[in-house]
Amino acid sequence: MNACDAVESCAAIESSFDQPYSSFDLHFLASQCRWECFVYYGEGDSGDFSVSNSDVLAAYGYNGDIVYGG
Repeated sequence: MNACDAVESCAAIESSFDQPYSSFDLHFLASQCRWECFVYYGEGDSGDFSVSNSDVLAAYGYNGDIVYGG
């Protein structure tokens, strides 16, 4: 799955919850060769986004209308 498809899939998962989740992170894990989606409830906290994982080859974050990439 490419990054665009993974973002769309993660966004669909995020929007399917009854709770008002407003952001998610998408990480590509090198050792497993797959994308992993993390959904955050509410506003989130900057500490949620500063966890190090050396296995993450690429990471993208979505919050409202803004997409962050790294």
